[in-house]
Amino acid sequence: MKKKFILLVAFLLLAGTICFVFVTQSKNTKQDRKQETPVSTTSEKHISNTQGYSLYLTKNYIFAQTSPGETEFVHSSSNPDKGMTWIDTEPANGRTVEEVVDAVILDQGGITNIITTAVKIDGEPAIVVEPLSGQNLIRRLIVVHNGILYQMNFTPDDPQVGEPYEQMEDFYKTVVDTFRFTK
Repeated sequence: MKKKFILLVAFLLLAGTICFVFVTQSKNTKQDRKQETPVSTTSEKHISNTQGYSLYLTKNYIFAQTSPGETEFVHSSSNPDKGMTWIDTEPANGRTVEEVVDAVILDQGGITNIITTAVKIDGEPAIVVEPLSGQNLIRRLIVVHNGILYQMNFTPDDPQVGEPYEQMEDFYKTVVDTFRFTK
């Protein structure tokens, strides 16, 4: 019971932080967006100049750049267990995608049911690693472009949770289809 309460408090603090950052950053991010034809009438383009990418997101997602190297995307449904994504960027420091994947799997402490799948993101080879442990199960897409490591995390990666999984799956497909490097 105490663990559930702590998780609830942590989630509420995260949600409040995201809302605060979103409200305070919304004026700047709207000015940074280029006008292009969206993927559908319910999507808009998000450009992260600091992280060096663009992607389309459905209008039912809100986003906040929580640090210079991280942006979070959260579904705006009223369900407290929402689909969530965060994209981390950092210098690759000469590491390959395969080396990063090996380190991620090693960090999982011997979990044996991890699956890796090769994909392409904007023409670059990438690897999807799933399921990873966390508060909820995580699907991580890893790619290196121009010396920058991109780790895209999607949660919950568990079909048994229903709607939040469907939200995550839809956003994952949108990211894979629309993610473009800008640096």
